Amino acid sequence: MTTMGIIGAGEVGSQIARAALAHGYQVVIANSRGPETLRGLLAELGPSARAAHAAGAAAAGDFTVVAVPLRAVNDLPVAELAGKIVLDTNNYMPWRDGHFDVIDSGEKTVLELRQEHLPTSRVVQAFTHIQAPRITTAGRPPGFPGRLALPTSSDDPGAANFLTYIPRGSYPELLHRRATNMSDSDLRAFYLRYIEALNAHKFDGMDEFIDDRTTLNGEPATRDDLIAVQRHDVDAVPDLHWELKELLFDGDRLAARLVNTGTPAQTWLGVPPTGASFEITEYAIYQVRDGRFVHMTALHDAGELLRQLTA
Repeated sequence: MTTMGIIGAGEVGSQIARAALAHGYQVVIANSRGPETLRGLLAELGPSARAAHAAGAAAAGDFTVVAVPLRAVNDLPVAELAGKIVLDTNNYMPWRDGHFDVIDSGEKTVLELRQEHLPTSRVVQAFTHIQAPRITTAGRPPGFPGRLALPTSSDDPGAANFLTYIPRGSYPELLHRRATNMSDSDLRAFYLRYIEALNAHKFDGMDEFIDDRTTLNGEPATRDDLIAVQRHDVDAVPDLHWELKELLFDGDRLAARLVNTGTPAQTWLGVPPTGASFEITEYAIYQVRDGRFVHMTALHDAGELLRQLTA
């Protein structure tokens, strides 16, 4: 079961907790005064919620909501939030937060400052355009007339995409306006994460990389179709491994040369397992839009692969 860490138990944090619990999440929530002061809220939230200090909530969460104001001196648990997706709900209010000259001058945004405070986290701004009570009352199912959407913002396409897969219905849909172009360095980092996920056989996380609807070798496909193929291959070849040898970029397209290796343990491509291993070169071409693959092409020498499997 997924755990949401929440730092901040005020109106926004407590409402997000209620929405998360309604969708089967576990919640670990913290405030600035200590876990013992949250007994009343926990009694309302029920057994799937518990209280902790901020560091404990950050450490326990598979991802974390930060529902506290931005401060000049960072007091968030940086180490416990390292590598995690952080949803920042903060709106800049000078009367409450004090003045930040870089924000007032337009030099930086609140999101950029929060990202500087959490340099090893993947920060997304969310829930900043809605009054707290409406988080649990304004949600409507997909297709409902007048359904609300909430804008989100992030420089990390993968983290932003993650938001679209948080189950919704008891709160308005999150809508991220993602950059249409990714730099070469962004594409490289994105693709390396994709290859890492493939080699770890983490197919449940493919929604970060593959669009809902895409094409494979020119044929329409859904993400579930592609995941089914990947799972089938790994079921037959448990040690299937992709090694990146070369990566080239052209705008929103990238081309990769990889070496694939493995030893089938089950019948694969119509060939029963013989203990023979294979090593083949794959050439792959992708188009990335809104931070995910929308066109995928993969080519290899099928005849050479069969020759190695039957040798």
